[in-house]
Amino acid sequence: IREAYNLNMFVGENAKIALVLSKLGIRDKSEKYIKGYRNYAENDKTIYKYLSLAAYYSFMNEKEKAIENLRTFSQQDNYFYWLILFLEPDPLMDNIRDHPEFPEILEDIESKFMDYHDRIKDSLQEEGLI
Repeated sequence: IREAYNLNMFVGENAKIALVLSKLGIRDKSEKYIKGYRNYAENDKTIYKYLSLAAYYSFMNEKEKAIENLRTFSQQDNYFYWLILFLEPDPLMDNIRDHPEFPEILEDIESKFMDYHDRIKDSLQEEGLI
């Protein structure tokens, strides 16, 4: 539908589409989608840029670049809780899941989230809002 109507939406999902196409053996379309995803990731202005780049490099089996970008992302703050739930089992991370730094970085990401969550909770309690 995106192609039929020339819609430039949900570009952040191109990596997942590329992965599925790759597993189905549709390499030419997979390459098209992963190139689009790389462009999206490189131009992302949000805190998720380096996470997107980590997914791209993991897909490309460039493990050290993927880990480096995931490590850079782990320095961010204030990300969504769903990220913690879905990052570890994400198939885009399959190529780096066995990297020795992967569990450490995930633990750091979760720890930062929980610290932020606790600070917000304490602030809301102090103000009598919860």
